[in-house]
Amino acid sequence: MSACYERCELEYFATNKAYFAVNIADCHWCTIVMHGDKKEFQVLDSLWSLERSKAFVQKLRTKIVKDVEFANNEISENKYPDVSNREIKSYDIPQQKDRNSCGLFLLECMEHWDGDELTAEVSQEKIDDKRERTVAKIIMAKTNLVEKAKKDVLDIAVKALA
Repeated sequence: MSACYERCELEYFATNKAYFAVNIADCHWCTIVMHGDKKEFQVLDSLWSLERSKAFVQKLRTKIVKDVEFANNEISENKYPDVSNREIKSYDIPQQKDRNSCGLFLLECMEHWDGDELTAEVSQEKIDDKRERTVAKIIMAKTNLVEKAKKDVLDIAVKALA
């Protein structure tokens, strides 16, 4: 089974909404959702306008189109839909008030975007409140095999409580 087919089967079309973390110009993160029912690419950007990120979304769409064409030719004709003409549409989300919270806004969008709106309150203040917990969750995750990092976080927590 080819990587193109696997991406189509497991990432792009496994559910009605495929979420992508997109890095724009090596300095900003935003969430892109390929929405099956709406037949659109949804841009959820906490800092930049669509004009500034549209070229990067078009590149993502082009990569998906190539994967779809390859998978359709390799596996079966037209199993996966043509997404080449799907509209790229920006949705209003709360805006960050600093220059370093885009990754955390991205995570919130991936967790709470239902295809039409955010299902939880998202704001710079909420992001700031969750920042340290988010880092701790990542470091303490079962999939993180770096035990020293986990020990360091626990040591910091003990010192903070003392």
